[in-house]
Amino acid sequence: MKSRFLPLALVFALVTVVSAAPPAWWSSTNTRVLQPGGSAENYAPANLGQLKHVAAQAKKHLDSTLLSVGGAGSEIDALVASFEPRQGQGYMAAQIAAFRAENYAPINLGQLKAVAKPFYNRLLALGYPAKANLIAHGYPSNWAFNYPWNPSTPVSENYATANLGQLKMVFSFEILDTDGDSIPDILDEDDDDDGLSDVDEIAAGTLIGNPDTDGDGDNDWLEVWTGVDPLHGPPTGDTDGDGVSNAAELNAGTNPNKKDNPAVGLIVGGFVTP
Repeated sequence: MKSRFLPLALVFALVTVVSAAPPAWWSSTNTRVLQPGGSAENYAPANLGQLKHVAAQAKKHLDSTLLSVGGAGSEIDALVASFEPRQGQGYMAAQIAAFRAENYAPINLGQLKAVAKPFYNRLLALGYPAKANLIAHGYPSNWAFNYPWNPSTPVSENYATANLGQLKMVFSFEILDTDGDSIPDILDEDDDDDGLSDVDEIAAGTLIGNPDTDGDGDNDWLEVWTGVDPLHGPPTGDTDGDGVSNAAELNAGTNPNKKDNPAVGLIVGGFVTP
């Protein structure tokens, strides 16, 4: 007999209860998910209204913590905006009432995944360690996926009813700023070691995880610093015209924008000048 905790397709990694501390945004005044002191029954079916509420609060969390890079992003903005049709948008009062009545209907795993996926796509694009967070909340230590479900799960499994524990597990991510510098930890790093922090890569339009976005041989930081387009090349060459390539100057610790390389400076009075 199959265990209720071990569905055959390993949907949501079999985890229905958040084992690590709940994210702080769940209890924040602006993004509250759980009532103070309250604890919902994790094995009870989750309904559509609960899914919409948690997703809307998660959007607020991303909007406030990722403000410098566009918040939750346009895809999540559009998704949450579609949750509640209002008069003035072409809906009649009766249509709105019927739409909201559906909020009490239970959701299935496919619906939960469809709403959650844009959030994970946004987080992953910014370098969020999704796998590590899932493991910290009870997923197997060898969990290999960036989503709370196995992408190869048969479609037929999506029709199973989702419970409140699974809803909470999926939205257990959190954007932190542990050093208090107003830059989220996931953006205050240089994942590809190219000299540009992740937040600067986003501003420049370069790829987090690829030190040479346009593949021209010069890393992104060098091109941004020397004023060359890091997305379309050409190679930076020798910006200051001192006979030493920008890449070589970078390796030597000299400034590619200034003739400060003693090997090509003029010797005047025994001193090397730029």
